[in-house]
Amino acid sequence: MRALRVSGRLTERRRHVVWLILPMVVALVLFLSTLQVDINASGHPYATDVGEIQNALPRWGLIHHSSYPLYSMLGSFFVTLLRPLGLEPAVGASLYSALWGVVTVGLVVELARALGASGPAAALGGLTVTLATSVWVDASLAEVHTMTLALATGALLFALRLDRSGARPDLLWMTFCFTQGVAHQRSVVLVAPALAILAGRQWRTLWRHLGWAMGVALLAPLTYLYLPLRVWTGATWVFGSPGTWEGFWRLFFDNRAARVVQWPQGIPGWWDRSRLVGELVVDDVFWPIAALSLGGLIWLAVRRR
Repeated sequence: MRALRVSGRLTERRRHVVWLILPMVVALVLFLSTLQVDINASGHPYATDVGEIQNALPRWGLIHHSSYPLYSMLGSFFVTLLRPLGLEPAVGASLYSALWGVVTVGLVVELARALGASGPAAALGGLTVTLATSVWVDASLAEVHTMTLALATGALLFALRLDRSGARPDLLWMTFCFTQGVAHQRSVVLVAPALAILAGRQWRTLWRHLGWAMGVALLAPLTYLYLPLRVWTGATWVFGSPGTWEGFWRLFFDNRAARVVQWPQGIPGWWDRSRLVGELVVDDVFWPIAALSLGGLIWLAVRRR
């Protein structure tokens, strides 16, 4: 009987790996099929910053607000690593985004499994994310957004695991993904209410390991030391003036919120905003799939309760 149980667990683990790897492989193939391999010259909104990133990464440079230091540092290392293999910087920068997209798909599958979805359903969810317009495009270009998705999804996954385990590693991984996500792109802070809902019952774990969590959280702002370091070591591609205190804090605190998010005025304003959000969602994902996904989340929430 014990041998049968062990064999059953091994079989289930193999199935788990298969349903995880399959959508990631499909995602990589799709992203590679449209990967941008030359210098960007497009004025499309999706490609606004691509040329800058293509120039900055091979030079270990610093890009626009808010500089995305972790993305820039890891991306420069990645592009540099590929040069001896014969891959040009434009290819390496796009491939860097593609790999973050693949990581995002894997994390979505794991999140779906953690929420109770079956292996095939979770894999289908990962493929749905792969086929979303914004994900596919951003994973084909040199852009920062697939890393944003990976960190935000990772924070949600570890919050759910923390709720079930109450374990310190899950708390620290949730803290790491969330704080690095906010340091990378400030909009990740919007997942904070979801983290509180998912892991709020484990406040005692947070209190017991508060020192560890704060230590991990401090790693996020420390990544910004990369900015003056690159200036002092002679970076040739630098946005702003992070070598001065004024320039450094301007990059550190600029979250672009005032230029991106505006509070709707009155009922007409809320109606227009809701319509715009709906149009964006339908443009990103075929509307029956979006409706089915929303229904699935509601069903999971009701079942969980």
